[in-house]
Amino acid sequence: MQPVCVERCDPVYDELAKLQGEVWFQLAAELRPGATAGELQERCRAICEKEAPASGPAAGATAQLMMHGRGAGDDGPIITNDAKSPVELKKVLRQNPVVIFKPQVRCADRSHPLNWGDSVVVTAADGERLGRREHGIWVAG
Repeated sequence: MQPVCVERCDPVYDELAKLQGEVWFQLAAELRPGATAGELQERCRAICEKEAPASGPAAGATAQLMMHGRGAGDDGPIITNDAKSPVELKKVLRQNPVVIFKPQVRCADRSHPLNWGDSVVVTAADGERLGRREHGIWVAG
């Protein structure tokens, strides 16, 4: 998942992108067998709370876990804006599945949602990113 803006980016999104990068990389380090989606959701929230700036457009921002499989028959847990049932939040990660990992951050007033994501394989140690593109917002035009 790659956010894109045209010509220049709204400064709110610039700030949120920095925060989302902190959340993404710290939380990816915790993607390991035995972790539940609910535990990861709580860590996502806590990392964002710790890393969000005290002032500016990203002050008080919130984060939520978003991840799902690649459609190869091993799609769980499916955690998105619309799908995060208690059953899914109790699912335990196993070693070796590949997931789309894209935690979302948004302003304290719930405006300006921002996701950036990549394919990640759950290893014994952490979530190993499979992509190579830089984290951030692409500017087109």
